Amino acid sequence: MVGLDYIFNSLLANRIESYEERKEQLEMAYSIEKALKENNILIVEAGTGIGKSLAYLIPLILWAGEDKQVIVSTYTKTLQNQLLKRDIPLIKSATGVAIKATIALGGENYLCKRRFKNLLSEGLFLPFQQDEIDRLLLWQKSTRTGLKAEAERDGRISVWGAVSRTQNSCIGKLCKERPRCCYGYSRHNLTTSSVIITNHHLFFANLSCGGMLLPKYDAVIFDEAHNLEEVATSYLGESVTNQALSYLIKEIGTKKLQKMAPIIEAVRTEAEDFFKTIKERFHQPITRVKQRIEIETDKLFINLDKLAKTLSSIETDDEQKAELSNLAERIKKIQNVIDHFIGCEDPDSIYWIEMNRNRVALKISPMDISSLLCESVFNGKIPAVLCSATMATLPGDFKYLKEKLGISCGASVSLPSPFDYENNTVLYIPENGPDPRDVRYKEFLIEEIEQLIAITEGRTFILFTSYNIMDKVYESIASRAPDYNLLKQGDISRDALLEKFRQTKRAVLFGVSTFWQGIDVPGDSLISVIITKLPFEVPTEPVIEARIEKIRENGGNPFLSRQLPEAILTLKQGYGRLIRKKTDYGMIAILDVRIRKKYYGRFFLSAIPDSKLTSSVEDVRQFFRNRGD
Repeated sequence: MVGLDYIFNSLLANRIESYEERKEQLEMAYSIEKALKENNILIVEAGTGIGKSLAYLIPLILWAGEDKQVIVSTYTKTLQNQLLKRDIPLIKSATGVAIKATIALGGENYLCKRRFKNLLSEGLFLPFQQDEIDRLLLWQKSTRTGLKAEAERDGRISVWGAVSRTQNSCIGKLCKERPRCCYGYSRHNLTTSSVIITNHHLFFANLSCGGMLLPKYDAVIFDEAHNLEEVATSYLGESVTNQALSYLIKEIGTKKLQKMAPIIEAVRTEAEDFFKTIKERFHQPITRVKQRIEIETDKLFINLDKLAKTLSSIETDDEQKAELSNLAERIKKIQNVIDHFIGCEDPDSIYWIEMNRNRVALKISPMDISSLLCESVFNGKIPAVLCSATMATLPGDFKYLKEKLGISCGASVSLPSPFDYENNTVLYIPENGPDPRDVRYKEFLIEEIEQLIAITEGRTFILFTSYNIMDKVYESIASRAPDYNLLKQGDISRDALLEKFRQTKRAVLFGVSTFWQGIDVPGDSLISVIITKLPFEVPTEPVIEARIEKIRENGGNPFLSRQLPEAILTLKQGYGRLIRKKTDYGMIAILDVRIRKKYYGRFFLSAIPDSKLTSSVEDVRQFFRNRGD
């Protein structure tokens, strides 16, 4: 077997134009090769520009050979497509290694031909959806993938939820459409692939259902691994909504089963009364529940139980019987979640209600996922690699990440970005300014932003931690600086917003949450990132609040052991939006003066790359003059 040095610096060098040898990339590849061979767990913090995807794919592919299956799990679809369409073909071309790679998608992405036939025969669509139905009829005759993305090339399909494959609706071997099943065909592709590319959501959905969604694998690489806790918490919990129950009742009603109408109507009435009572008792959009909810459920549960038993007992052909049994199981699952929720008895679970005008959601999440992940993922049975540009809270310190993910063994490596931050970036932090809780804070932000975007002529991301303050600052900047093309998260889709930003001169993008990470705008379109506030978690969000309380109950300091580390990791993500390639340059501004004045500010500063630090706007102006801007 040829060595990694030869693959990177000879074979790849001959395939990549303007190839540059990167010692950090090679060090990462050797560390992963070692972890795979030794069946170990490895954490890799790989700074921007290292080329981490090739650094893990090459040793992974060589290790897998022809007899192993491996998973690469990412957070974003963009990275999945990059791996499948750019990186893996490059590796195959350079090395000559024959490797089959496939993207694994959730079942809801695939057309279910049985459900589509049922929709047509039962007429469960509205007149305005007839055009969609006609398009689906034509498309489903020729499609090989059955994928939603392919079906929606000519426009959105609003009936997709009623015709897609779901875990709850699939009846497996008893389905007459099984020989033509799009999802089944995709599953066959997975079982014959050496590299399965998926996302964290499907990975943990697979974990939560006992491994039914993905083939058994011999190793896993988590890229964008800083998102693992959030996704795992979501998928290892439970939830039920009034809309889901209402849709299920409606679906049962369409079966037109004899003598079922009275019990279906009784369930509908009791369900509406139950959720109406919830809305009457809890008025906030989000409410955490800490004790049993005293609410009448006997009639609802009796009717749900009766409906489930009736569905299971109906004698009919095998396919419909399987379908009815499936519906019965879905009823039982919803009943169990409601029962679990109103009891609120598990001290290791977090309970809360989310509401808007039409939707009521009852949600349950695990208090701590570390033990679950330790037992199921990071148990030492197979090698696992976690990599991201933001993993350590202090240089080389992975303690926080290991504790929250349940990693008790293995190795870690921290590799700095090869980019020259010191000469290519300036970090602007005002010397003085109001605390973000001060009433003067908004006006301070507006004045600072106005003068900074004037220096760069737009070409700026402004990152907020609150939609409320973002909207207010946006309105003020729009009236005071009309010559700029202002774009705001929420007005159009994220992808459309980014494309407009790239194509528009003097553009300024106002973003919250998702714009702190996973955004790649290299070149002169983006030369300034303004961070308005240190990104501490909202302590009243139910899961965060519960975990803070737990730390305090155990005698810990939640600020030092959770809130500060999380904020540091998020700040590093925001900081990383600016420099995406070697020739990039620009300014990062942090307008929260607590980073200068509070004791914890030094932890933030030690975690980000070394840039020229200044509190002078004139220094910023001179920096761009020197760059020729």
